[in-house]
Amino acid sequence: MVLQSFSRLNKCYSKPRLCRSFCHGLLLSFVLVGSIGVQAGIYDEWAHSRKITFQGYDKTETLTNFPLLVILSNDTATGFAYADCLSTNGGDLRFSNSNQTSALNHEIEKWDTNGSSYVWVQVTNLTSAGDYIYVYWGYTNTTAPTGNAWDSNYAGVWHMAQTNALDSTTNARNGAASNVTLTAAGVVDGADDFSASGRVQVADSPAFTLSGAYTLSAWINAQTSSTHMSIAGTYNGASGFIFALTNTTRTLAIWAGATWVSSRYNVPTNIWKYVAYTRN
Repeated sequence: MVLQSFSRLNKCYSKPRLCRSFCHGLLLSFVLVGSIGVQAGIYDEWAHSRKITFQGYDKTETLTNFPLLVILSNDTATGFAYADCLSTNGGDLRFSNSNQTSALNHEIEKWDTNGSSYVWVQVTNLTSAGDYIYVYWGYTNTTAPTGNAWDSNYAGVWHMAQTNALDSTTNARNGAASNVTLTAAGVVDGADDFSASGRVQVADSPAFTLSGAYTLSAWINAQTSSTHMSIAGTYNGASGFIFALTNTTRTLAIWAGATWVSSRYNVPTNIWKYVAYTRN
């Protein structure tokens, strides 16, 4: 598969399962609530803990094993401080469900003690804005757990925070870049800036011959162009797909089953937009 952008690509997700109300890697506003009461939990030995409440979800669908982005920084109002983390690179960071009985998988995309850190947390169930989880820190001599925030339904997740984009799933479908420059100007962490011929090549896999219900999505920052501009695709005849902007007006479209299907939405330039295609 080729991840190919006419301008900048920050996140790219491929999941061969239907996502209805929201698409993958949801960015929600959240609040770190102050000190919690003493109660039995799986991380009782950690020195610090806070409740995280999510305020941005207002749909009727329950999201299961869903990756949510948590952004951490020094904040006296909530009590989080990097100085209280006792293992390197966030190794003592942990998350649990609302009952504090089950650990939640997470991925630290970026750990920056001088700014914001980006952590994807796999929430078991998200049903409403009233749901919550817990975050813990402050435990010595421990390393990050091996659990993955992206379940087996994901064919690949590329944060595009490296020139040769790494796949964050256990599939390890990492990319090899050509004419690509890493830039700091992404929605989350960095982004890849592509020249006209730039691309990130991922080795072919049967997983990219998508059929049934699936979703493709990405954060893109489009520039003016006089030609077709691809986002991602397999270019594999009738069994392949191309997710792209198709003309000078940057109309979002998908090529699948040897047919172009247009969204009739023209993507504006010089602004980050989250675009997705869902087949059901």
